[in-house]
This record gives sequence, structure tokens and C-alpha cells, in this order.
Amino acid sequence: MCTGTERVRAGARKTRAETRPDQTRQDKRRGIGRRVKSGARGDFFPLYGAMHSFMFRANAVLTFGVTVLALLCCLASVSDNLHHAEPSVDLQILRVESFQRLPNGNDEVKLVLNITADLQSLFTWNTKQLFVFVAAEYATPKNVLNQISLWDTIVERKENATIAQLTRNKYSFVDQGNNLRGLNFNLTMYWNVMPLTGAMYTGKTVVPGLRLPQQYR
Repeated sequence: MCTGTERVRAGARKTRAETRPDQTRQDKRRGIGRRVKSGARGDFFPLYGAMHSFMFRANAVLTFGVTVLALLCCLASVSDNLHHAEPSVDLQILRVESFQRLPNGNDEVKLVLNITADLQSLFTWNTKQLFVFVAAEYATPKNVLNQISLWDTIVERKENATIAQLTRNKYSFVDQGNNLRGLNFNLTMYWNVMPLTGAMYTGKTVVPGLRLPQQYR
């Protein structure tokens, strides 16, 4: 038989059970939520409101920013592929200053070059700089292709992309052997376009049909 005290306690438990769902919904709306105990140290973790934390929002903003940046990089790279450039290049050998055989048996040539080029059309809003070089290219019995760099420069601004150089070869024109006498070769200007974002690409202009003297001088 229940006493009066037991009836009061039973009624209090029933009242708490009936009001708990409403209180839980109010806590969810407030972003408070229940807290559960976890771990040996008694740490508490919120069940609700975690999605509104500072770290969650910072992670969302960072993810969105990186996604937008990657998309812009892709669009910049695609825009370079749609750009049509028409560079003009003229390479001439004005004279052979010296042509000798070195003590080690290798041939060496010193040339005076006239280098003229207009590379302004290679620049776009996504271009960082151009690396430009002129090379002598020829074949020998040992190698199908020999390539010797004679001159180079770096162009960082569009207004400086017009080149007019009367110069000696900046780097030695030396063959590994004595194959240069009477040699037919090409002068080739290469340009490496280095973008701010995206892949680097290369172009060239070839001036064929050049010939070195038959005799040392």
C-alpha cells in the first residue's frame, strides 16, 4: 500500500517525464543541447550547437575559398589556350669573327649576330615572364641533333618584349670534335612562356640554311 510520500514522488517523476520533450525542443532551438559525459577524465561534449562553432564556420569558409581559387586557376589556364600569338623573329649572322681549332682538338666559332624579334603578342594578363634563347642546331655523324645555346634573355614586361640586339654569341660555340668546317646549321629562337598560374609552354622560330666556312680563320 502506497503512502502519501510515495504518491508525491511518483507524481513528480511523471511531471518531469511529460515536460522533458518540450524542454529538449527549446534547448535545440537555443543551440544549447544536452551534454553527455565521455572519457575517463569526465570530458563533456555538446550534442547540439557544434555545427555553429567557430571552427566549423572557419573550415567552411576556407574550403569555399580554396575551391574558388582552384576554379579561377583553371579558367586562367584555359584562357591562355584560347590566346593566339603571332611573334615575329629575324636572326642573321653578320660575320664570323674567328674560327679555330682549340688545343684539345675541338672546333670553336665566334659569331656576330643580329637578333630582332617582336614577342609582345605572347603576353596576356596571365603571363609572368618569357625566357628567350637562340641556339645553333646541327647534325653530326655521332649525334642526330646537336644544340648549342648562343644567347639568352629574360623578358618580364610586355613593353620590353621587342628585341633588337647586335651582339657576339654570349656563350661559346664549341663542338666536341672537328665537325664545324663547312657545316650547315640552323639558328633557332625558343621562347618559354611562364604563366602566373597554369602550365608553361614553348614556341620557336627556325632560320635554316646557314653555313660555316670551310677553313679556320
